[in-house]
Amino acid sequence: MESRKGQRLKELPNVLWAYRTSERQPTGNSPYSLVYDVKAILPTETTLPTLRSKLAQLAENNASLALDKDLVDEARDATAVHMVAYKQRIKMLYNRHVKFRKFKEGELVLRVAMDARKEVNDRKMTEKWEGPYQIKKVLGKGAYKLQTLDGKKVPTAWNVIHLKKFYD
Repeated sequence: MESRKGQRLKELPNVLWAYRTSERQPTGNSPYSLVYDVKAILPTETTLPTLRSKLAQLAENNASLALDKDLVDEARDATAVHMVAYKQRIKMLYNRHVKFRKFKEGELVLRVAMDARKEVNDRKMTEKWEGPYQIKKVLGKGAYKLQTLDGKKVPTAWNVIHLKKFYD
């Protein structure tokens, strides 16, 4: 590893080229093709003759590029549709493992003891939950305002992932 310390900077252009020209799953295209609307030519194809470079006809290539420029909006729309479908798949996969919990106003809950997360040495034996607290207001999207049983307001809103139902 020590002998390769200075090599990172030399390899950076190659790494960036590989990143910019490889297809991304969310868009179905490479960043290069999204910007320039053409597939990238590898640097070796410019110096060494390949089948792709031998079969390329300059006049046909220019006509194809002009047509591609006319179809840019359709390509971007197709990419947008692909991204929406990708996001829906990711959301479905994530929500498959999430347990949705909802609390009503007036219910008793326990909240995560934040002090237990800060103390490095005492984590094992400290209480993980504190309370009970009462749900004062449902803010939406899993956020709740709490109050103590005495009616004293808790200053911040709490997310449902930090709360659990309190059983008497």
